[in-house]
Amino acid sequence: MKINRSITEPIRINMSTNQLWKSYDKGIILSWENGRRMALSNPKLVQDVLDGVLPSLGWKGGINMTLKDGNESSPLYKYKLGSYHYLAQIQGLRNDDLSIDYSTRLSLVCSRTHITIEFTDDLNLLSNDIQVSQNSFLERSCLVDFTSNDGSNQGKLQF
Repeated sequence: MKINRSITEPIRINMSTNQLWKSYDKGIILSWENGRRMALSNPKLVQDVLDGVLPSLGWKGGINMTLKDGNESSPLYKYKLGSYHYLAQIQGLRNDDLSIDYSTRLSLVCSRTHITIEFTDDLNLLSNDIQVSQNSFLERSCLVDFTSNDGSNQGKLQF
């Protein structure tokens, strides 16, 4: 499924919660519109996003920088999962047309951390405790070594 909307379209008003969240787009257009609203009041955030930074927002997908000895330090992982709602919000902040294609593998690389955000609508992946990895989440297959907490089980986990 593809969801597209032109930046020239006005932000919708006076719509019910049902209309905003339960229609064909499942709130993606609303997330994009919220990004557009945020852009009006936060020019620093807009500039960061235009510079390729992927900040933490209201949806899974952004990257929090940590402070180490008073300096920003990039997280140790290379990949992170993000929701399409996050991607829509970023497109709104950038003043871009909304363009989400669920049939295409979409990802963005943060210019500050060089971490790849891979976008999905798979709630099982998004609700999983493991949200970061050294390997792609969306490649056809990943093998990960594991050992259970008590050490009784070892092996490889494929996902």
